[in-house]
Amino acid sequence: MRQAGFTLIEVLIALAVAAIALLALTQAGGRYVAVQDQLQTRIQATWLAQNEIMRLHSGLQHSLRDGTRVEYAGRQWQVVTRRQPTAVPGIYQLQVSVWSEGAQTPAARLTTVIAP
Repeated sequence: MRQAGFTLIEVLIALAVAAIALLALTQAGGRYVAVQDQLQTRIQATWLAQNEIMRLHSGLQHSLRDGTRVEYAGRQWQVVTRRQPTAVPGIYQLQVSVWSEGAQTPAARLTTVIAP
């Protein structure tokens, strides 16, 4: 005669499958948080680079600030601006790179042209 219910082996297998599924969900959640942090860093760096370009275009800033440290959104950033001549006299290529503190590569790099 067979009794109704689960055997100990069936319960252990079900628990193992549930544990593996929860581990996979936890790892996916961790990757999501890391990607969101990288995205937030890139967005903030792009805003800083755009602000720097607008300052130069609008004439609010007459000289390039090379290697300026800026505090924005509770973080430290480094803004590096490079100006190079183009084939057109009086027109310059302007490249603004923004690093978050401690980063090896820029979080954002924008290039435009400007006529001082």
